[in-house]
Amino acid sequence: MAHQDVVPIEPGTDQDWQHPPFSGAIADGHIWGRGAMDDKGALLAILEALELLLADGFEPERTLWLAFGADEEVGGENGAVKIATWLSEHDIPIAFALDEGLAVLHGITPGVSAPVAMVGLAEKGSMTIRLSAQEDGGHSSMPPRISAPGRLAKALTRLERNPMPASLDGIPAQMLVRLAPHMDFPLDLITANLWLTEALVIDQFSAAPSSNSMIRTTTAITMLQAGFKSNVLAQTAEATINFRLRPGDSGQDILDHVRRVIDDEAITIHGTDEEAQPASPISSTQSAAFSVLERSIAKSFPDALLAPGLVIAATDGRHFTKAADDVYRFSDAPSSR
Repeated sequence: MAHQDVVPIEPGTDQDWQHPPFSGAIADGHIWGRGAMDDKGALLAILEALELLLADGFEPERTLWLAFGADEEVGGENGAVKIATWLSEHDIPIAFALDEGLAVLHGITPGVSAPVAMVGLAEKGSMTIRLSAQEDGGHSSMPPRISAPGRLAKALTRLERNPMPASLDGIPAQMLVRLAPHMDFPLDLITANLWLTEALVIDQFSAAPSSNSMIRTTTAITMLQAGFKSNVLAQTAEATINFRLRPGDSGQDILDHVRRVIDDEAITIHGTDEEAQPASPISSTQSAAFSVLERSIAKSFPDALLAPGLVIAATDGRHFTKAADDVYRFSDAPSSR
């Protein structure tokens, strides 16, 4: 699997690029341009591999399906969704789907000197809600004790200071179990005894945005709106908040958390449990398909360790969870970021 589309650039920022953003320029040993990593690299690698195999007369033992959507960046409704639906409607059994996702990571896994090939077993879900506050309007020369923006700001501060609960259950624990034997002291000892050190490990994971997002449903305030003139009190203030759901959390869990943390009946919460897109099912590490993937990665990256991971963004792979027995997310490219 791969997708052909790329995200646009912000209008007026063309000159900020070292090379034209859609040129695909080859310079300094790199390919420059939107989509070089997301996801044209994987797309062309798949096609090049197939051309080489066909030239060698390769005949697969089972059918290989290629799924290349062209609207992944906007949800995949006309690409991956329709492909997965067609496969299901025609009762075509899919042992596993392999999409973009995690990569071979160098130097960013604490305590591990070897590169780590991270295979995404699942991806987080998503839910967006709005919060609004209303107060009397008027002239800014006679402000009330608390304004609509001020009330909303207090609510947002509470949410940022009180994140959703964290847990190492599921994929984080699987990842740590795999990596613990290869960690330097004392991380190897700490990681191998999570029954005793879980709170400490959670604190360490929570310290960085990238690892924090693996262990909890995250809270991101993305949009704010209030007022229309500098000397007029805003009657309404609104905020948009995007949550990325870890496996096991629901939209109702988020709403309950927001309501409890804000603890202000004057704040209106706009959102329902039905609007949440849950995290995808967790694919197996005990299947024959995962064993195939392990052997392939070991052959391509013999120095790399392999560990399961959680994809914190959305991919087309989530649309194949009903069409395929398992869905894995791995980009066969080294990365140091």
